[in-house]
Amino acid sequence: PADAAYRAVPTKRSEGNAINDKDNNLTLLSIGGKTLGGLFAIEYLDSPIGPYKEVAVLAGLVTKGYDLFRVGAWASHIFVDKPEAAEYGKRYWGLPATVVPIDLDMP
Repeated sequence: PADAAYRAVPTKRSEGNAINDKDNNLTLLSIGGKTLGGLFAIEYLDSPIGPYKEVAVLAGLVTKGYDLFRVGAWASHIFVDKPEAAEYGKRYWGLPATVVPIDLDMP
């Protein structure tokens, strides 16, 4: 179980959100020079490492190998409030995260 919030933001395609991930065959999706970025915040009430909070900056929508049935948001920055969460994310998902204090007031 978790409480989550997502705020979608149209984002100008730029070098800042360009995806250069040839190993996973990811391609940034855009229309008219814009993609869909945003902010994702979640408070995990239960997880393999116990409760923790996470905030991710989403740089844009990506597809795997131009397959429009495999679309997801690419996180350019991930922040968590526990070192165990950062280690878990790196070990199991290959995603680096920065450990910072997070105070969420979820609706």
